[in-house]
Amino acid sequence: MTDTLNTDTELPDKIYQIDEPQGDSGLLVNLLKYATLFVIIWCCAWVMIIFRLADQGSLFAWLGDHPGLTNLFLTIGICSYFFIGIRKKFVYGEPFELQFNDQQQTLTIKLKNTLENTIKTRVIPYSHLVVRIEIKNKKTDRYRKLAETQKIVKILYTTKLQATLNSSFTAWCRHPEIETILATLKSRSINNDLLLNENR
Repeated sequence: MTDTLNTDTELPDKIYQIDEPQGDSGLLVNLLKYATLFVIIWCCAWVMIIFRLADQGSLFAWLGDHPGLTNLFLTIGICSYFFIGIRKKFVYGEPFELQFNDQQQTLTIKLKNTLENTIKTRVIPYSHLVVRIEIKNKKTDRYRKLAETQKIVKILYTTKLQATLNSSFTAWCRHPEIETILATLKSRSINNDLLLNENR
């Protein structure tokens, strides 16, 4: 964390940073990457269907009997998943700096759009700052005992989402003051119902 003192204020800004995310390698590289992932996921899905064809009356048997529709469903599902991920990168970006200005009562967020390799800055007054914390517990299989838990922090301008911060599986989890950051967000938020939901 670094503190910067403005000339017209007595209160220093509280700035928390992580390394700026690296931009993607270009349109062609991204197309090749997503095309490769599409083929891998498509092949894995068909392998799973083939191995379950013996289950008569099951969904897998129906999919095996209708390869045309199965290909259509797989294509729509995979493309939708990729589209959501790309849109999230393009519209919101990845936050790498949070600046709390208690004198001006604002939170400034810097986000990196890794698709365009540009930086966006969003300013939220404390009077409109809403913070939601979503806890996801990933179910484990029979061979693993420890569950993987994600804590996802959603920062909103009243009701409009401005940034999403995964404090468990991104570079923010290694920030030495991550708990202070979360506590500061909670204390500046205007809402009391911080816990959005919990999936077990």
